[in-house]
Amino acid sequence: MRIEGLAPRRYAESVALPKEPRADNGPLRQGPETRKTLRVLIIEDDEDDALLVVGELERCGWEVAWERVDTREAMAEALDRSDFDLIVSDYRMPSFRAPDALALWHERGLESPFIVVSGTIGEEHAVEVLRAGARDFFLKDRLSRLCSAVERELREAEGRRTLRRAEKEREEAVQGLRRSERLFHDLFESAPDATVIIDAEGVIRAASRQAERLFGYEPDELNGKAAEVLVPSSARPEYQRLRKHFVESPVPRLMGAGQQNLGALRKDGSTFPIEISLSPMTTEPGVVIAAIRDITDRRRLEDQFRQGQKMEAVGRLAGGVAHDFNNILGVILGQSQIMLRGMPPEHPLRARLEQVLSASERAAGLTRQLLAFSRKQVFEMRVLDLNEIVDGLKSMLGRLLGEDVELTFRPGEALGRIRADPTQIEQILMNLAVNARDAMSDGGRLAIETSNADMDEDYARVHAGAAAGRYVCLALSDTGHGMTREVQARIFEPFFTTKEPGKGTGLGLATVYGIVKQSEGFVYLYSEPGQGTAFKIYLPRVEAEADKPVQPAPATRGTETVLLVEDEASLRELVREILEANGYRVLAVEDPAKAIETAERYEGVIHLLLTDVVMPGLNGRELALRVRQRRPDIRVLYMSGYTEDAIANRGVLEAGALLISKPFTQEALTGKLREALGQGPKR
Repeated sequence: MRIEGLAPRRYAESVALPKEPRADNGPLRQGPETRKTLRVLIIEDDEDDALLVVGELERCGWEVAWERVDTREAMAEALDRSDFDLIVSDYRMPSFRAPDALALWHERGLESPFIVVSGTIGEEHAVEVLRAGARDFFLKDRLSRLCSAVERELREAEGRRTLRRAEKEREEAVQGLRRSERLFHDLFESAPDATVIIDAEGVIRAASRQAERLFGYEPDELNGKAAEVLVPSSARPEYQRLRKHFVESPVPRLMGAGQQNLGALRKDGSTFPIEISLSPMTTEPGVVIAAIRDITDRRRLEDQFRQGQKMEAVGRLAGGVAHDFNNILGVILGQSQIMLRGMPPEHPLRARLEQVLSASERAAGLTRQLLAFSRKQVFEMRVLDLNEIVDGLKSMLGRLLGEDVELTFRPGEALGRIRADPTQIEQILMNLAVNARDAMSDGGRLAIETSNADMDEDYARVHAGAAAGRYVCLALSDTGHGMTREVQARIFEPFFTTKEPGKGTGLGLATVYGIVKQSEGFVYLYSEPGQGTAFKIYLPRVEAEADKPVQPAPATRGTETVLLVEDEASLRELVREILEANGYRVLAVEDPAKAIETAERYEGVIHLLLTDVVMPGLNGRELALRVRQRRPDIRVLYMSGYTEDAIANRGVLEAGALLISKPFTQEALTGKLREALGQGPKR
């Protein structure tokens, strides 16, 4: 078939063939109804010779689509335009030769068979073109063998293409496999959890670097070992049962979470809690991929959280009991003092009454410690220099510790300030010093240090109760007998003690814990049996100058009018009696509603409102605001065994407020009253 539009030209025949994918033509000899197109590039300067080749090919059963060229440039253009199944070239043309065409054929990397057809060709030239890549050569007057040669070359060309495709696909598959292996290796080695691959016999086939580091092995040391080397001996029967169950039912699962307790064994023999995620390897039956996570930090945080919840619950109970008990103690203390004032020294009951008073004061001390632990105590917050507090208390601490305990104090340089109740900070130091003294029965050393400390988010994440920020650290370290982990777990619980019966209340460290928490700080304990104990207390640092100490006002009599509001009848009557005995006029009521009514109806001047903090209906602060609306110049003094968060901002009085804590003595009450009356209106 001559391509339409092709005109005879001596220098070249160039017809553009449409680009289209080659199809697999199957057997080349076809019947007329299934003739297949053979796309041929003929390199020939003679039109008739070109037609001779085309005719021979058509006789073989192909429908020939052909193009003739006779220069290198024309051949290059034709190859750019079209794909050809066969290239047929004369050996010699005026400006082009078959070796030159073969060179271009090689440059293009073509797979189409190249056959030389020439009028005359010597043996030397025939060898030349065959060596250059020609598949065969023919004389123009001897083309009888052309069809079979073309069929053979087309089959071989297709075979070469098929082989190259297969090799390419194989190479791509190999490269894909290598990429997959690299990806698996990178994922395996970079996973944050330790990863171990265990075969059906329970042997470790591979262990990641994380696994080697976690279990303490050298690189590749785990490979080939039985997986039991990672399991504590006591847990190996259970491990065997779990592995067998997983192999029989290979479903991904997570073990060791929640209430499950799974342990692992390091090379050095130490154990640690773990969480394991098991997954089957889908390509190999019985092979297990185990991702192992060390959950030591998580368990510690969970234990700290549970301990905190327990302490909170005990604190709420202790605070409620102490508050109610304080009202009772207040009556006992007050009435005992009144009776003693009117009783002559020789009275036979005076000694007994003094014992009642002494026991009541000790009981009041216990309730104060309970309130400190429960964080229900009202603090009078001030900006403090912790170095000054410790330095001022050194002499007392030295006497408390005794001569056989060496006390040292290393003050921190450029120490930041804290906001705290100075009395409570002194209580912390006294309680910890007593605890250290009792742990050093044969003498020793107690070192007190202060320093600035900055806590970051990483530290806060692994220490329950801590928060990132800037702190001042108070550290007390002794050389005593230390504590076991079991004792450390309960050391801050109220009434827990390791001392002999009758030698301790078990409230000293509980008080420390409560004071620190209420001061928005946190406390940590470090101890080992036989290695001593260190307490580190962190209190928030503030940017302010230290406040000057407040001098208490002397207890004196007065003549002012006091509006007394107390819902506990016996305590109300006692306070009224004390105040009236000291010259005051007292308007005593039992609830806020009657207090407001009295403030409205009373015609004289009311100089001071003395009110409980926690009462039915309105609390003390709300009552003070209501009374101030009618009497803006009235002073206010609060009384309380403890205060709730909503009333006193987590136990801290608003700036300038005055409070007297229950139970109180007559001297403390009258002295605080004079302090309040000597100041301007307060909130």
